[in-house]
Amino acid sequence: QDSQCEIISMEGVKVTLTDLISACESVSLLAENKVVIIENFFKKGLTKDKKEMVTYLSQLKSDNQIIIWEDSEIDKKVLAKYFTKNRIVTCNIPSNVFKFLDSIGMLSQSEIVKRFHELNKTYETEYIYVMILRQIRLLIIVSDRQVKEIPSLFSWQLSKLTNQSRYFNSISLISLYRQLYTLDYKIKLGLTP
Repeated sequence: QDSQCEIISMEGVKVTLTDLISACESVSLLAENKVVIIENFFKKGLTKDKKEMVTYLSQLKSDNQIIIWEDSEIDKKVLAKYFTKNRIVTCNIPSNVFKFLDSIGMLSQSEIVKRFHELNKTYETEYIYVMILRQIRLLIIVSDRQVKEIPSLFSWQLSKLTNQSRYFNSISLISLYRQLYTLDYKIKLGLTP
């Protein structure tokens, strides 16, 4: 939980080798170290481009942490072939975390804060924060009514997000996201009490 750490989050379905190299090798102006999080990298399978990126990642020599976050388990053959020297952690996110995220906007502020504190007894504040940030980002995407599909989500997830987004207007979602971003920035610079 290093406060001198920059977190870079990338969508695995959209990431390119150039994006990955830039995220992993560029020098951070805000922090000493970086954590690069790639969500749902293997969602669409292991294409030729993905194989190049996996090869790059498996040969990368860096002090930065690279986290590949998947909604489902990664094929064991892929892990055995490309990630033999890496630490593999399988995590199942408990349903109470998703219930909390799904309730944002639907319950009163006091009830949300109460549930946050209940979750915080079991989970790190940073973990809950990242999950809230992800949820708000997804809500912003689906609040644009022209979006019919998000490649990294299943249709049932998109449907739940669409229903939840009706409790917000796009301005309030963007404002909330900016507040979370500002908090993240202050934490990284050590400007929080």
